[in-house]
Amino acid sequence: DKNNPRSLTVAALPEHSPLLGLDIGCGPAQIPVKILLHTPLLRMVALDGAGNMLRAAGANGAKAGVGERLLLVRCDATFLPFADGAFSFVTCNSVLHHARDPLALLREIRRVAAPGAAILLRDLRRPAFPLQSWHLWRHGRKYSGLMRRLFDASVQAAYTADELEAMLRAVPISGASVFRYKGAHLGIERRGN
Repeated sequence: DKNNPRSLTVAALPEHSPLLGLDIGCGPAQIPVKILLHTPLLRMVALDGAGNMLRAAGANGAKAGVGERLLLVRCDATFLPFADGAFSFVTCNSVLHHARDPLALLREIRRVAAPGAAILLRDLRRPAFPLQSWHLWRHGRKYSGLMRRLFDASVQAAYTADELEAMLRAVPISGASVFRYKGAHLGIERRGN
């Protein structure tokens, strides 16, 4: 329904399956493709705001043989065009620090995830200021040039665990908690039923 901005539903996917995942900020769809390769009954929606990323995602999905189970959508993640509770799980990797309104992103994730759906929102971790130089060297040492500058800017724009805890208090997601992963990452997760 073109008059309803949230009209894209699971019916838009061919051969509907009760297992439906959403990846927010898919980029070239490396994560959705890996998930689809390991879960044959799953269908996924992968969204990004950049057309060039979606073109690469489509090519990667086709090359891996999972293109027919991957629906690509270009949209703003703070206003998702999906029905409430549409997804069995939601993933979002390294997007939160780019969001102009991170609370709106969390509200949308909470809204589109089915009750008891698994949620994994992973991002970079911003360390306390005295440790930033060491952190940037330690976790960015394999990057150079533009990639290193982008990594440094992303870490500086990322959140601390305390800031994520405050976001979860502002946008409660039942059963969700903040996690830390290998020093460089943190995020919000909820195990699915």
